[in-house]
Amino acid sequence: MTILAVVGFATLLGPADSSGQEPDNPPTGWEFLETDSDCDQDPNLALSIHTGTTNSHGALAQLADQGTTINFDVVFPLTSRLGWDIRLGYSDFSGLGGQSDVSINNLSANLSYIVIDRTPWVFVNAGPGIYQIDNSDTEYGANLGIGVGYPWGPNRVLEFTYNYHWALSASPQYRFDKIQIGIVQKF
Repeated sequence: MTILAVVGFATLLGPADSSGQEPDNPPTGWEFLETDSDCDQDPNLALSIHTGTTNSHGALAQLADQGTTINFDVVFPLTSRLGWDIRLGYSDFSGLGGQSDVSINNLSANLSYIVIDRTPWVFVNAGPGIYQIDNSDTEYGANLGIGVGYPWGPNRVLEFTYNYHWALSASPQYRFDKIQIGIVQKF
């Protein structure tokens, strides 16, 4: 189901380019957002969707198992290697041993830094977040992640990401990870 969602989104975006071939010198890092002469869009904004699997850790692993996750992001590059984004995410964990499923909504603000600046590039990210567990009180936390990006046509990047989340103010603290595939697109 996860892969179908990403493939469906990619299909809506259309082919990589009119020739169907990769560019000779594909952009690295946030260079894919640079404005060209045919484009009058804001060079400092992209949207993304990521979906995948989520795994529970610590106290959360006593209540719930693996589940599904989706993120919607607004990406703001600052330089060719440094950027920040706002992420709205949802994770749904399957309950264990007759327990109810657990759902976690999160809103995070992350800094991202490209540590290997070639194609494909590798980046790390981290930032604070707000978490809502089973539509209850708001909890505060953070996340830390790593990912790989690869250009996929003009102004489009395919990403594979891993992010580890802590809902630090929850008692007990809830910890989980997200393994996702996604598309970053400049519109």
